[in-house]
Amino acid sequence: MTWNLTCCWSVRAAIDYSRLSSHLNWPCTWFVLPSLIILLLLSSSLIRVDNRPSKITVYNYLSIPGSNSTLGYNTVRCGQSPSAQPNSSGQIYYFDMPLLEKGSLTSRLLRRVQGTFVCTALEGSIIFASETFTLNCTSHRGTFTGVGLEFIGQVSSKPITGGTDDFAFSNGLVTTTPLSKGQSSVANYEIK
Repeated sequence: MTWNLTCCWSVRAAIDYSRLSSHLNWPCTWFVLPSLIILLLLSSSLIRVDNRPSKITVYNYLSIPGSNSTLGYNTVRCGQSPSAQPNSSGQIYYFDMPLLEKGSLTSRLLRRVQGTFVCTALEGSIIFASETFTLNCTSHRGTFTGVGLEFIGQVSSKPITGGTDDFAFSNGLVTTTPLSKGQSSVANYEIK
């Protein structure tokens, strides 16, 4: 995940209220003071997010179809077209899968990736995915969301559309790399 922060600044304000009141009328003062407070709060948030990682690699196991929640991962079809379509076009899936430290279901659990995907292509295997990554078992904690097209069986990238905690104000790419083929596949999520 490449973090592009367009500005990082801090504001220090020493306000002499006696001089301020002589130069500004009260309605303007009621606007200026809250604005300064908001700027101070925003600048402290920008400084806090400098702790973000530049890259994270995690693994997850995707199993379609069916509920496998007893094994720690779950992908369920929750909607479909009223008539059969090529390549499952129009089918909607919900997923809740573990994020693992290594490419094995027995490796350390870092947290989860949850979201939905819709099969969108009449030809080829293309899905539109919206997925939220939650990490709280690493040195960095928080969530970030990737939204976009994914080409099944191929390396695909989706933009990161925001985050919370250590990932606040984040942007970058989530790159999905399939590590095996078939209905069940291991995918490497690399955040650049």
